[in-house]
Amino acid sequence: VAEKIAALREQYHLYEDVPTFLFVGRMMWYKNIKLIIDSLAEVRKAGIKFKMFFVGEGRDRSAIEDYVKKMSLSDSVIFTGAICDREQLRVYFSRADLFIFPSTYDTSGLVVKEAAACYCPSLLVKNSCAAESAVDGISGFITEESVNDCARKIIDVCRQPQKLKEVGITASEKIYLS
Repeated sequence: VAEKIAALREQYHLYEDVPTFLFVGRMMWYKNIKLIIDSLAEVRKAGIKFKMFFVGEGRDRSAIEDYVKKMSLSDSVIFTGAICDREQLRVYFSRADLFIFPSTYDTSGLVVKEAAACYCPSLLVKNSCAAESAVDGISGFITEESVNDCARKIIDVCRQPQKLKEVGITASEKIYLS
């Protein structure tokens, strides 16, 4: 996996001092993707550089891409399309510093477990089904379903890279199930 992560790093110019965020799922507005984009616009205003990967397909993808352009985030956001190869998807989870999954629609957070399996902590919305197994600041990061709170949480974790790593390790121990 290490050589594939290195290839991904080179392909997208990912630097260790620039946090990498990830969303994996259907490209549908009901997955709360607007919350991600609006929050990232605030993160950018705070002066934090980042890369954000959206992995998936869906009927709203072109509208989501248009919204990313409207919010002037195109230089930091990458749409990969669907990735069906589990090993390639594992590379994205393994390289990401934070998995952002604000869906309040999903009843199961399988992708949260996949992220945890790769030592990637998740940012989840308080009281969502996906957040049920996470403890804020211990095995994940929990936010209110608001742009201000979500952006503040992302900014806070970006300023504590060691905390991100620690929470990722705990997530792998507490959330991941083989």
